[in-house]
Amino acid sequence: MRRKTKWVFALLAFVFALTFVFLGVGSGGSALTDILNGNIHLFGSGGGPSIQSLQSKVQKNPTDPKARLDLAKAYVTKNQTANAIAAYKAYLKLRPGATGALNELGSLYSTRLQEIKAEIQSPPISSTRRPAGSSASTSASTGSWPPRPRATRAHSSRSRRWREPTATPPPRSRSTGSS
Repeated sequence: MRRKTKWVFALLAFVFALTFVFLGVGSGGSALTDILNGNIHLFGSGGGPSIQSLQSKVQKNPTDPKARLDLAKAYVTKNQTANAIAAYKAYLKLRPGATGALNELGSLYSTRLQEIKAEIQSPPISSTRRPAGSSASTSASTGSWPPRPRATRAHSSRSRRWREPTATPPPRSRSTGSS
């Protein structure tokens, strides 16, 4: 009898471990609810309806709030923030009290703001290029682009003051050996 019970305990431990992982205990989510909600697709691509098919549904029936909401969610999954904002606005015209959609719209506005900030902070590609015919030596001396205009006056590096260059250098006093 003891030999049979060892296998039963091993089977129970395996089933316990499998259900522990499958139900997502301690992970903050649940694989079972994800499968039931259609978020995990075991067979096939599982990408859900395409944006084109959802757009055609909205065009066929523009007053269908579910089609508009599905389109907005599809835009969010494809990271098309501007289109998702427009789709949520259209959905909220049909269902103005939908708090979930209002929350998602607020989140999308925040995401769009971050995108705009990133666009502003990154330099445009055209400003880093040199125009045709510019010499590399002018920018190499200053180390930046566009090249700075060269000073027309002499500059004293010690005093950091500008001084006028002399027209002719002062004569040097030559001392002769037979004085």
